[in-house]
Amino acid sequence: MSKEAFAIQSFVIRLSLALMLDAALQHDKLIMLRQHLQARGICDSRVSDAMARIPREMFLDESLRAEAYSDRALPIACGQTISQPYIVALMTQALALRGNERVLEIGTG
Repeated sequence: MSKEAFAIQSFVIRLSLALMLDAALQHDKLIMLRQHLQARGICDSRVSDAMARIPREMFLDESLRAEAYSDRALPIACGQTISQPYIVALMTQALALRGNERVLEIGTG
């Protein structure tokens, strides 16, 4: 196999794996929205929309990205954690925002 053919084959394999992970993450995100947020009383559509738009997996180490939408806090750099999605949504909903605000949720621990 030529170097070019090998490079193309390697690229196709990496792309296929990335697309499969992306599809799995989108599925997990829907589960998070329905089971972890809506079913537990998160009813502000702006909060749900924000939670759907933010790519939580981008804040995680690559080894944890498949867990991005699980209902638990996950470790990030410097011994810190990214909060459980439900807690982030609950705190944001409690602000009773009107729609023209921007929110940056950070931990204080």
